[in-house]
Amino acid sequence: MDEIGAYRLGRLKLSQIPPDRTAALARYALGSKAPLLERAPEPERTAMLTAAMRHLEAKAIDEALDLFQVLMATRLLNTAKRKTEKERLSTLPQLEKASRTLARAAKVLFEELELVEEHGADLDVAALWAALEEVAPRAAVMTAAATVVSLVPQGAVDRDAYVVCVLEQLHRALNNRDVFASPSYRWSDPRARLLDGPDWDAVEEDVLAGLSLDMPVEENLAELVRGLDTGWKQLAERLEEAGPATKVSIEVQDDGRVKLNVDKLGALGEPKSLTWLRRRVERMLPKIDLPDLLFEVNAWTGFLDAFVHLGDGTTRMKDLPSSTQ
Repeated sequence: MDEIGAYRLGRLKLSQIPPDRTAALARYALGSKAPLLERAPEPERTAMLTAAMRHLEAKAIDEALDLFQVLMATRLLNTAKRKTEKERLSTLPQLEKASRTLARAAKVLFEELELVEEHGADLDVAALWAALEEVAPRAAVMTAAATVVSLVPQGAVDRDAYVVCVLEQLHRALNNRDVFASPSYRWSDPRARLLDGPDWDAVEEDVLAGLSLDMPVEENLAELVRGLDTGWKQLAERLEEAGPATKVSIEVQDDGRVKLNVDKLGALGEPKSLTWLRRRVERMLPKIDLPDLLFEVNAWTGFLDAFVHLGDGTTRMKDLPSSTQ
């Protein structure tokens, strides 16, 4: 992706060129041989090379983000989560033991301080340590405190953990379509391809008429909302009439959202007609490989001679000696 992006052709503004035309140029350039592109006159050669490089850059970005999504889902997030949970569980007994020691020591410390405050006496450090050592030795208390500090995060920023958090947020934002890549086909902002301004004003009436959208946007959306609401209410009423025997139910989650529960809905069996059709098709298929079938049909019809290269070139098989063929 970096090697292709170094040409910076993906940053060119080609908004005045129809996307279909750019895609056609890219297909033609990628399907042509290098000598044919080299002999092409200007500005056709520049146009084809630019379209091809933009297509390759967008495709490279798509493949990189696809790989990033797979690695995040299978190698990083799940693996790190399992490892963290395993490490956390392995340290729980040690943390619980140290926490109990500190809790008992803190209780004695608070009680002694309350007595000093209540009687207005001077603080006797030696007596305070003696009271604490009745709970646990001084070394054990200090060791327990060090254990808790080492096992419980204290607000320090770990660089590796910070990087993982950033990658996790990026992964979530890409899946939720809050972050987009450009140029890209699968990870770009689909709204950026919409017509706007004078271009949309020129075709607005024809497009709306073709979609039968002759009412204002607010009224059209309100009508759709009413239809959806009516459909939900009818479904709820029919499920209520069916009683507890129904296999479909409507559940209201804690956040107030409604979910259609189909856990009790079993899978339908395969119909006999589909089984019959599958067996009949299998019996009708030839018992040879597809390449052999194509060559056999070509021997009857010669249909392969109609296929040529995108660069209008022909194969040199006919120029070879018969012994080579």
